[in-house]
Amino acid sequence: MKIVIDLQGAQSESRHRGIGRYSISLTKAILRHKGAHQIIVALNGMFPETIEPIRTALDGLIAQEDIRVWFAPGPVKACAENNHGNSQIAELIREDFMIGLQPEVVLITSMFDGFGDDAVTSIGRLSVKYKTVAILYDLIPLVQSEIYLESNPAYEKFYKTKLEYLKRADAWLTISDSSSREAVEHLQLDQNKITNISGACDPVFVNTEISDSVLKSLQKRFEIAGKFVLYSGGADARKNLNRLISVYSQLPKELVKEYQLVIAGKIPEANIQALRLHAKSCGVPDGRLVFTGGISDTDLCHLYNLCHIYVFPSLHEGFGLPVLEAMSCGAPVIASNTSSLPEVVGDADALFDPTSEQDILSKLTRVLTDKTFREKLIDQGAQNVKHYSWDACGKRALQALNNIETQQNVDDYADRQVRLVEAIAELKPNLTGDELMRCASMIALNQPRPGLKKLFVDISELVTKDAATGVQRVTRSILFQLIQNPPAGYLVEPVYGTTAEIGYRRANRFLEKYFNDDGMKMFSVADDVIESSPGDIFLGLDLQHQVTRYQLPYLNGLRSRGLAVYFVVYDLLPIQFPHFWPSGLGTVHADWLRILAKFDGSICISKAVANELIEWRTENVQKLSRPYKIGWFHLGADIDNSVPSVGVPENGLAVLAKLSTRPTFLSVGTIEPRKAHQITLDAFEILWSQGVDVNLVLVGKQGWLVDEFVSRLESHPEKERRLFWLKGVSDEYLAKIYESATCLITSSVGEGFGLPLIEAAQHSKPIIARDLPVFKEVAGDYATYFNGDGQALAVAVQSWLQANHSGRIPDISKMPWLTWEQSANQLKKVIFENNWMTQI
Repeated sequence: MKIVIDLQGAQSESRHRGIGRYSISLTKAILRHKGAHQIIVALNGMFPETIEPIRTALDGLIAQEDIRVWFAPGPVKACAENNHGNSQIAELIREDFMIGLQPEVVLITSMFDGFGDDAVTSIGRLSVKYKTVAILYDLIPLVQSEIYLESNPAYEKFYKTKLEYLKRADAWLTISDSSSREAVEHLQLDQNKITNISGACDPVFVNTEISDSVLKSLQKRFEIAGKFVLYSGGADARKNLNRLISVYSQLPKELVKEYQLVIAGKIPEANIQALRLHAKSCGVPDGRLVFTGGISDTDLCHLYNLCHIYVFPSLHEGFGLPVLEAMSCGAPVIASNTSSLPEVVGDADALFDPTSEQDILSKLTRVLTDKTFREKLIDQGAQNVKHYSWDACGKRALQALNNIETQQNVDDYADRQVRLVEAIAELKPNLTGDELMRCASMIALNQPRPGLKKLFVDISELVTKDAATGVQRVTRSILFQLIQNPPAGYLVEPVYGTTAEIGYRRANRFLEKYFNDDGMKMFSVADDVIESSPGDIFLGLDLQHQVTRYQLPYLNGLRSRGLAVYFVVYDLLPIQFPHFWPSGLGTVHADWLRILAKFDGSICISKAVANELIEWRTENVQKLSRPYKIGWFHLGADIDNSVPSVGVPENGLAVLAKLSTRPTFLSVGTIEPRKAHQITLDAFEILWSQGVDVNLVLVGKQGWLVDEFVSRLESHPEKERRLFWLKGVSDEYLAKIYESATCLITSSVGEGFGLPLIEAAQHSKPIIARDLPVFKEVAGDYATYFNGDGQALAVAVQSWLQANHSGRIPDISKMPWLTWEQSANQLKKVIFENNWMTQI
């Protein structure tokens, strides 16, 4: 069976109350026991701040792409009359979205939200083939209409509309026998279609030892002086808090002096002030009544464990979850003898008449003064909680859904859209052009895209400005391989963003320019806006700090809709060596990594970088709610499969001829401080002064902070004789230079990978490299390593020349290296086969 759970109960204002806790806990239990059922969770996009917490709560129980977010024009909260049109349109769009998911059953976790927030629930606005099941928590506003409805005509109209929707459901799940009886008595619902699935409390609520440090922290934060009586929950009239305060004030003075009354939970400030005034009128001494305000589950658990007695004087409940939570934490509990509470408490001796101050006072006094009675309540509570579990609730819910006769739901998209547009037009025929466009864009966003999933590959820097660095070489090479050999079930779509508009576009014009062979004719020329769906993946392959920061809201939106967002991390060098970079780049790079930390994971270009990223994140980034994945892959080296640039300069052949006259040492990389070219040149000046006749070739464009070194190169007496600087060469010409070289040499003090090492191995050229962990990872025992300054490198080169002459250097031909196809396959394996190094 295909089941859609409308989880707005965990998004709306109800998320701050028992309904929110119930909705998310029941959903998790259903997912744990779903068996062969297909479950989709539907969320309302008008509550963006709730989406990630819910995705986190359900992570590991359901695929993120099966958490679907729908959008409709808002605001829709019913307390504002001018929202009525939006609300009705939103109801139609939501039901249309549900139809598009092709469920057999839709389970609505909270039917009565939306008066003071943007929740949207309805049943039967459109003709549907699926069955609808609604959870009914209580009918308190109807049963106590003089309190909740008659004094608020706007809410009465809203509530009665929701009641009519509720009656249209095909079946109902209730949370207690009491709420089942109310459904039959007040709504005349069919008893045979009602299932009491009961309730439970979150596993965080357990009986536990509270340390002195935790105790002191709670006492300081909540101004608790010692022993206390505890209540937790809301503060509306049925919670009966005025009467509780009155009863507390009537306790013997020595008990008031010994026990504070603590009221825990998020309560509106106006209610708090009213309750404080009432306490003052009752003669409650200052400091004896405590309001904690909004409180975490962990803190609430600690209060349950620490309280001397938990009291729950509510006049009417659908279940009474706080009572179960308190008993689960080992607190002695007394509660009202009304509605569902006797079911939950399970002990008549623990009950009182909530309308009788004398009865409440008698019971409370007895617990505070009778140790034997208090221990009896604790023991009874411990036995009672064994009957409640979310797993049992989830199984009962699934069984109830299984019992519903369903039919196959095949979606006719075109017909459905016609019906939706007609329904909206009939509902509101005078929509403006802007309103129509807004509705249309949201309806389109809600529709699942047929066909293959998409892998969006961000090449923003390459599209807007090919900086011709190693990163761009990697970007072009991996992109080409991904297009040629896409992951199974995915269409690869290169995209780019800018800092001029929010959103990413398809890089079709770039593809037309660089991949214009017959195999690439599938791409259109227009750089249109990307269209994404849940299950797609966004891969930040290129390195673009500014674009990523600018596009953060858009990328957050993708992730909230069920896309996975990953980035390739090339290195942490600007952070590790800030003095080697233009001022502020280290900070920019660190900020970029912090932005990346908001998403799903990073794939580093070496294990060394992955280890560095793990260490940096541990020290600098607060742990995310969802696990952050870190993996690594190695780069390739076959230039023929990296979309190589071509061309040989006019003097190219003459240079190659000069290189062939003596041993040639080649250094490849942008001329910038980290590469330590000055150490390399120092070494060769020493060698030349010693009569060693060798060439030094530097291949790389001028970078930053090297003006002094560039002047040294340009004016060097060995320039164009034994010292060559090739500022910008094509891949074709670089391959010829490798062939003419004797050995690759690199003095770099920090690298993310060291691609030239792989390229040298491809051309069977030996390597002299600084002793860095990443170079050892890439080249292993097949390279010669050195540490130190130019003198140390000169010694290393001399030793290498001697070893080479006698045939004692490592056999570079045996060094393993990857093609770009293999490199791309490693990357795909990390993402699509979950070959991650770690999750933190």
